[in-house]
Amino acid sequence: MSNGEFDVTVIGTGPGGYVAAIRAAQMGLRVASVERDPAGLGGTCLLRGCIPTKALLHTADLYEEFKHAKDYGIVAENVALDFNAVMSRKTRIVNRLSKGIESYLFKKNKITLFKGQARLEGPGNVIVKGESGETKIKTKNVLLATGSRPRTLPGLALDGKAIISYKEAMSLEAQVGQLLHRRCRSSLAGECGNLHDPRLLRRGLSDGARQLHRINRYLSLGRRLRDWP
Repeated sequence: MSNGEFDVTVIGTGPGGYVAAIRAAQMGLRVASVERDPAGLGGTCLLRGCIPTKALLHTADLYEEFKHAKDYGIVAENVALDFNAVMSRKTRIVNRLSKGIESYLFKKNKITLFKGQARLEGPGNVIVKGESGETKIKTKNVLLATGSRPRTLPGLALDGKAIISYKEAMSLEAQVGQLLHRRCRSSLAGECGNLHDPRLLRRGLSDGARQLHRINRYLSLGRRLRDWP
């Protein structure tokens, strides 16, 4: 069992969860935070969405500028992408920011972090199943900030190879040849847009791309689509 009772336990450390935990701690509450993602803290935005896509987008912008360097009076011949180096830089940025939440922001605000899968077990009880077993947290309040997950098209299940989500896209080991992608519509639409930005898709990070802007225009799913959860 954890040491004493917490005023609030926040499940999830994405932008909603870790910010809420910090604010609660700043208001004088005793705060616990739970995260199950082995990749670290920060949620979809930091680990696989906003931050890594912007890092890749910056590389794509620089690459495009260098291809037209002569227009600016700069001689830069044989400009090429080192894809492994591009992805390594992205990973370094993500890891640094993720560790900053845990090692700086949480410690500074005296937030207790529990790593593992959380479940609610009656009023005031949260059980966290981690590598070393289960830990019982006594808490007055629980805040759920469990984040998002990819939504698939009916009949097109993700296989991690030919059909991928943003998760796999952020850990590709080689450049993509041809890519057919669907824009998402959600609270993360801006970040999904970054992932599918033409500058990423056409400036060296993939050789070509086609886009489905509106599903209804291309797929006759009828009631299946309308009832799609």
